[in-house]
Amino acid sequence: MKIVSIITAILFPISAYAGNCCLHSLTLESAERIALENNNDIKTLQQLVAKAQQGRLEAVSKWFPEVVLISSGYKTEKIQTFTGTHSAFLSQFNVTQALLSTERYFNLRISSLVVKQLRLLLDAIIIDVMYDIRQAYYRVILDYQDIATAKTNIDLFMDLAEKEQTKYKIGTSILLNVNQSTVRIANATKAYYQAIKELKVDLDYLTQVLGYDPGTLDLELAERTIPIMNIPEIASKVNRIDEVFRDRFQNGFIFKEGYPYTQEKLMRSVFTAQEIACWENTALTFRPTLRSKATDVKIAAEFVGSKWGEFLPEVNLEMNYGGYPTNMLDNPSSNFLNQKFDWAVGYRVNWLLWDSLGRDHRIKQAMHEKCAKQFEYMKGVQMAYADVRRQMFDIEESIANFVTAKSNVKLAEQTLELAQSSLEIGYINVFDYQIIIDSLIQAMNTQNEAQFDLIRGYYGLIHASGADLMYTHKTSRFDF
Repeated sequence: MKIVSIITAILFPISAYAGNCCLHSLTLESAERIALENNNDIKTLQQLVAKAQQGRLEAVSKWFPEVVLISSGYKTEKIQTFTGTHSAFLSQFNVTQALLSTERYFNLRISSLVVKQLRLLLDAIIIDVMYDIRQAYYRVILDYQDIATAKTNIDLFMDLAEKEQTKYKIGTSILLNVNQSTVRIANATKAYYQAIKELKVDLDYLTQVLGYDPGTLDLELAERTIPIMNIPEIASKVNRIDEVFRDRFQNGFIFKEGYPYTQEKLMRSVFTAQEIACWENTALTFRPTLRSKATDVKIAAEFVGSKWGEFLPEVNLEMNYGGYPTNMLDNPSSNFLNQKFDWAVGYRVNWLLWDSLGRDHRIKQAMHEKCAKQFEYMKGVQMAYADVRRQMFDIEESIANFVTAKSNVKLAEQTLELAQSSLEIGYINVFDYQIIIDSLIQAMNTQNEAQFDLIRGYYGLIHASGADLMYTHKTSRFDF
């Protein structure tokens, strides 16, 4: 998702969006927007970012004049020398303007980096939520497909049981075949109920990721199949690997000579060295957790600078107007209304000249802290590379599994068609036919799981690289 869409989703209230969103026809984009709006972790980081922004403004304000009004009055036991009465009053305006202050300078720079740091943490949570919602969304679709496969399994065994029952009535089959077929229906029904249970569990989890309590939403997704071939980046690579299975299908054998080594060779070419480098560079540029570690290094460097700044003086311009224009002169009055006001303009220099090497040790502490943050960043780079490559390996495996499973389903369907006629003429028995049905269902389940693994790997690569935060004007979401 483009960063503009992400910001729009966060800024606009869910109530305004929900009015146009039917949760009985929930799309992935709708789910992403709802989840981003409702996530409490995102809301927490938004408040912390706002707090950090106010902290930065406070640091900026330290460079502007500070105006203080001082007023005091006393009733004394003895007559005061300056006033000739038992009363003494003194009021004054103090204006202080910082001219040189390394503390203020580095505090401002650090506060700006803290704002950036929290924004990066907000980005990290955003892409985490998007990855979670995508996984949860397609997991529900996988459940839909598993239910459909389980229903197909039941239908096939019911059809077989009806045929065996008819043959038993006319004396061409035995009761064992009828009973065995009925048992297989019961077993298939158990798998069907298991798939329904998984759907309910995953719908509750999807509801939770959307930001609602489980069971409070009546969800119905707009899709019933995982649209991996609708994603150009996936489709192009699947078609490339699929070349190994394109020949000899008409002869009942869909694998080329040299299988599986031919497929393994194609798998190694799914991602070129240039593509791998591109995704690694994307992670270095956009992965928020890695950028956060880089900001840690910058903050540590500013702390080093602030410690060096302790060797410099602090210089302030002071302007006073009142009965105490300088700390070397005061002029109290006998009452509040007849106070004498004088003005004075000057400077104040505070310069620590020697603190027994305390500043030197503080500098070394800050430098060691900076080195530690640099090593953490280097480790983060290694983790980013490892995560990106791991997701690529997952995609390679998922593509190979999907292509194999898709071809296996075609072969199993063809085998089932041949088995139906063979069973009728007695070339195979009912047990062989049941094994063929099991093979078809297993191939369909494998294909469903491979589809889910493939799209999860696709979004996992986007998540690992931080590519959701990248501006793009291309037709497809992201180029492999």
